[in-house]
Amino acid sequence: MPDLEILTEHNFEEKLARHRWLISFTFGDKNTAAHEYKKLSARLIDYHIQVGKVNCMSEADLCASLYIQKPCVAVFKGLGIHNFEIHH
Repeated sequence: MPDLEILTEHNFEEKLARHRWLISFTFGDKNTAAHEYKKLSARLIDYHIQVGKVNCMSEADLCASLYIQKPCVAVFKGLGIHNFEIHH
């Protein structure tokens, strides 16, 4: 299975402008559910939903701008970076 796409402050807005995304926000490299997200990514491809991750330790400004303060999953609805739901 391919790795999840890594999103950064440099590509975040562009990537989310046109597609729906399920994004795992982590704090550090340890992500116990990484394998499950990879499987989910393969299942969601037919629904045109992208799956990616953001490491908030290296992307602190991006996470702060979205009020992400702890590990979570967010669903972005394909209408830009301000239309999303956070799930803890």
